Amino acid sequence: MQTGRVFHLHFDAFAGVSGDMIIGALLDAGGSFDRLCTDLAKLRLDGYELQLRRVKRAAIDCAKFDVVLKAPASHHHHSHEPKTAHGRGLAEITAIITAAGLSERVTTQSIAIFRRLAEVEGHVHGLPPEAVHFHEVGAVDAIVDIVGACLCLEQLGVARLTASPLRVGFGLIACAHGRYPIPAPGTAELLRGVPFYAGDLEGEFTTPTGAAILTTLCAAYTRTPDFTVTHTGYGAGDRDIPGFPNALRVFLGPAPNVTTQQHPAVAGAVPTCETIAVLEANLDDQSPQQLGYVMARLLAEGALDVFFTPIQMKKNRPAVALTVLCRPADEARLVAAIFQETTTLGLRRRMSDRYTLPRREVHLTTAAGVVRLKSATLPNGLEKVMPEYDDCCALAEATGKPLQVIYAEVLKAYEKQQSQNAE
Repeated sequence: MQTGRVFHLHFDAFAGVSGDMIIGALLDAGGSFDRLCTDLAKLRLDGYELQLRRVKRAAIDCAKFDVVLKAPASHHHHSHEPKTAHGRGLAEITAIITAAGLSERVTTQSIAIFRRLAEVEGHVHGLPPEAVHFHEVGAVDAIVDIVGACLCLEQLGVARLTASPLRVGFGLIACAHGRYPIPAPGTAELLRGVPFYAGDLEGEFTTPTGAAILTTLCAAYTRTPDFTVTHTGYGAGDRDIPGFPNALRVFLGPAPNVTTQQHPAVAGAVPTCETIAVLEANLDDQSPQQLGYVMARLLAEGALDVFFTPIQMKKNRPAVALTVLCRPADEARLVAAIFQETTTLGLRRRMSDRYTLPRREVHLTTAAGVVRLKSATLPNGLEKVMPEYDDCCALAEATGKPLQVIYAEVLKAYEKQQSQNAE
């Protein structure tokens, strides 16, 4: 597989999706099994070995990837796991992945997928994500599948992922706690907002691990790929169903219109979803001068953002709605500051989720002086660059040039520097 190119990948999940099917399909499309084994060894997990073989599914030649778990000598089928009854929690799994020293992209993606799994399992069982435990054997399997899938995507240079609607199957599935409907509750939760269908075959076709990988990384769901396909791959599922190719198909092709503003380290960065608190108060009896101070004070106290919206209140009073966005850890301090600095006697709060792009600060030396830029990486691998306002103002004052000209010059200088770096 050529490196240095940026690719689109489309999952054709006509037979559903599981972690091992994803890795099988990616290896079949050109990934290196040896390199995958070498990288996964960095996780320092034992108790498993990896297998790759060729199998037929309804006469189609497929790659079959397996994580073969070496069960402890005693108790093979056990409902109670002694000693390791608690399994591994999110914090421990995050530590294992972080300690492996894999690329920033693989580390970030793998942890995002695990966090999503822990969040939905927690939601289903009424627990916070941190309290969810992946049973010892299952944890190894899931870690290898999830990190392995991210490693294969990185090997293939995949910047953008899409998927077809997913076949989930139907019927009942036996789990540790009883028989559950298909899709299993965790899988169903992961598939919120994603097109899926039962299909005409009984059984579980989409697993929680497969659904977690796919739904965390996919940018869009579409029946056919929206790019020119150059490679295909088939990853076999466990069951060999007569007359039905039980496999995940992937389509791979070069991504169009990717400029030189491409950072392979974070190509196709995954937006992080985090929870924030939103605090609101309506103020109809406070002077605008004081409100200017309120905003400065709240930002100094650690608010992520503070804004005013003009509103019309009772007794025909023009008024201001104050909105403060903050991290949950800072909420109590900001509530106290709002009560202290404003006239309000009451305050509304709600929790909200927000997506944020990974960002970094870049220092650029121009003819006029040094400017900072904020650079954020989009899910398709492209970059969004914003020059720092204060730095541009200082340059505009120093040079006498209009601010908009300074902005244009800074962006041009940045693009030039990027294209030189790319060469």
